[in-house]
Amino acid sequence: MQNQLLEQERLRSEIALSSQIAHELKNPLNFIINYTEISMELLRECAIPEGSGPMYEDLNGIKKNISDNLMVIHKHGKRSGSILSELLKAQHAAA
Repeated sequence: MQNQLLEQERLRSEIALSSQIAHELKNPLNFIINYTEISMELLRECAIPEGSGPMYEDLNGIKKNISDNLMVIHKHGKRSGSILSELLKAQHAAA
């Protein structure tokens, strides 16, 4: 009986610790998501002057690469946030 109580207390302690870790990870993750959204908006507002030639092609290519990178970061940030939310739901259900 005592072993069972010790095991339950250990499990509760592990759930509490993992819950704290998940909550701590949510804050910087939300920061990343929010700043990618702001950066994508700024990039959309960034106007490249009309022109032709290698310099304009390079600028447009760089802008597209940055936009693509931000979209990937945002997508994976949102996915990570969903994983953490599901983890927290499962922990609250187990508690």
